Formats: sequence, structure tokens, C-alpha cells
Amino acid sequence: MVVIGTLLIIVGEIGRRNKPAPQVALEVVIVAPEEQDILRITKELIEQLNIRSFRPALVSWAEYVPSTMIDDPEKMFPEQVGVPKREIPIGWCVFTWDRVFLPTEMKGKLDPEDWRPLLASSLIYEEKLGIKRDLGLILLSTPIIIDALGWWELLAVSISTSSIPIVLLIIDIAGLIGALILIGFLVKRFSRRLRLTADTLAAKHVGRETFERVLEKMKTVGLIDPYAGVGWGSGNPFSPELMKGRPTLAERITNINQTSRD
Repeated sequence: MVVIGTLLIIVGEIGRRNKPAPQVALEVVIVAPEEQDILRITKELIEQLNIRSFRPALVSWAEYVPSTMIDDPEKMFPEQVGVPKREIPIGWCVFTWDRVFLPTEMKGKLDPEDWRPLLASSLIYEEKLGIKRDLGLILLSTPIIIDALGWWELLAVSISTSSIPIVLLIIDIAGLIGALILIGFLVKRFSRRLRLTADTLAAKHVGRETFERVLEKMKTVGLIDPYAGVGWGSGNPFSPELMKGRPTLAERITNINQTSRD
């Protein structure tokens, strides 16, 4: 079930990228000057990076985004119990077709122009590296796939003999636990490296000094992701963020500095 769920989510994500963009009706809303500037910068980056999956018309601040809204902008059920949500971590952004979501804790703490490198990195991570991320997750699911084949064989044996061999049952349970631990470690490491790659590409686009200055400013004002580098992810267990898998602020700064020496 874990394997099937993972593959279905990944296939759905790839399908979402390929399906025609929905037509979004324009709404008359009052937008703060800060959000207008962030929206303008986002549109500039989308044009410069040649991204066609997003056409944002609004900036929102939140801690989580319902996964239903990411899959389909017309479906948003924030109050419904049990709806999986995707976290909006400090220092990163989440996008739907018509909206940019920024972490609530960062509201008013950065100048609009400071968001340029952060937006660029998130856009690159979400879109430019999206296929690589999806394929990587499929490959990293190999340990669970192998264990699933073991359970399949165990089921076949139990049906033919009307009982489940205890030894096979113990081996498969141990294998499942080991596979989950292994894939958790691998996915977390893979996601962290991919985000650092997005930072590197964004630094080349907006300028290393600019990116480093913004990260240092975040450090000064205390905008630090408390879950970066440790812990399990929250929300949908089959989402691309199965683990937290995010680099710490210090790792991001070190990575940008390394970019200047390469």
C-alpha cells in the first residue's frame, strides 16, 4: 500500500505538470504594497526562468497549504478535518497556479526585494528540478518495492498452504521496518541536496552576494527553520516532502559561499 500510494502521488504530480493550466477568474482584491512588490518580483522571475506552470495573481501568508489546492486551485478545504496539508517552511515558498504562499512568520520582516533570491530558489526547486525530484523519489522507493514483492510472495505462500510461515513473516516485517528507515534517510538526504542545488542555481541567476546578504539578514532577525535538517515531515506522508529534508540556514549560507569558489 505504501508503494502504491507513493507511485500514485508521484504520477499525479507529473500529470498535474502536464495538464493544461486552469482558467482563473480575476478577482477584485485589496493588495498591500509589500505583497504587490513581491508579486511583481515573482512574475519577473517566472518570465526570466521561462516557467509556464504558474501565473500568480495573489500573495498569501500561511503556515500550511491544503494539498487539494496544490493539485487543483479550485478545490480548497482548509477547515476540513483530514485534508492533507503541505508545510510552508521558513525561507521557502509554495506555489499554486494563481497564488504565491509565503510563511506567516516572515511577514513584514524582509524587504520585498529580499524575497527575490528566495522566490527564485523555490521556483527552481518546484519546477526546474521537479522532474528530477519525482524520478529520484521513484528510484529511492526501491527498498520498499523489494519488500512489497516479499509480502506478495508471502501472501501467495499463505494462500497455497492455508497458513503463513512464521520465519517468512518475521523476515518480511523486519524488512519493512528496515526499508522504511532506509528510504526515510535517503529521501531526506536527496531532498536536502536538491534544495541546495536550487539555491546554487538561484544564486547564479540573482547574484551570489545578493543571496548571501538575504540569508545573513534572515539569520540576524531570527528567521530560522526549526525543523530543517531533523525530524519527520508533517501532512501527507506520500508528498514530495516525505521527510523534512531541508538544509539549515547555516548550510544554505555555506553552500552559497562554496558557489563563489567553484
